[in-house]
Amino acid sequence: MRIVRALNRLVRHTKAVATLVLVVASVGCHFFGNEEEELITIGAIFPISNDFSVVGSESLTWGIHSAFGTLIAKQAINKDGGVLGKQLDLIILDGKGNPEIALQRYDEHKNNGVVALISPPIGAIATLMSEKAKNDGLPLLVQNLSPQQMAARREYYKGHPAMKDLSDTYYINFGYGPPSTASNACECVLMLVDAIKLAGGTNKEELISAVNEISQKILSNPENSKS
Repeated sequence: MRIVRALNRLVRHTKAVATLVLVVASVGCHFFGNEEEELITIGAIFPISNDFSVVGSESLTWGIHSAFGTLIAKQAINKDGGVLGKQLDLIILDGKGNPEIALQRYDEHKNNGVVALISPPIGAIATLMSEKAKNDGLPLLVQNLSPQQMAARREYYKGHPAMKDLSDTYYINFGYGPPSTASNACECVLMLVDAIKLAGGTNKEELISAVNEISQKILSNPENSKS
């Protein structure tokens, strides 16, 4: 995994890591698939670099770990055959921790035809984006839910190979477990993949219904983890 090796070398240098992930995002994260294959593309908006005056320097780390979590999930899904016979593609755009810029990135994703979106790990921006997505009929998964919802989702997906890959990657390369932002982002990708399978495709209306159905299942049966 080229991104893991690179991050391992640079992990003690936050600005360098941020620059690396920004480069990854700018090319659409085409690390783990063949671009000639038919793809199912989901989008994500994370604060890879940020306007420190808006949310503070902590958001820089949130964005890096979120990007890393989604990339690990993408790799695990594609290694297992992809989604409905297609490879999963992930395009990350930098919202800079700024509401105005993040919403511009949302419009870019929508106009480029992604099937669904993952919100930034910043509550206020995610709320604005959720309202916009609801009006647009675009499936959007929010990383940071209520503590009960996040605990149920974590329990539901704890046995998924992607979660093990995420944990192993962090412990082996960095010496610590994945931060919650990395886990939350990874789980969002897994939920979207499950929803696409349940919907039998990427029709946005059916996909929103499938996401809601899976969300209810997770909350009502959090003990049933994915294998």
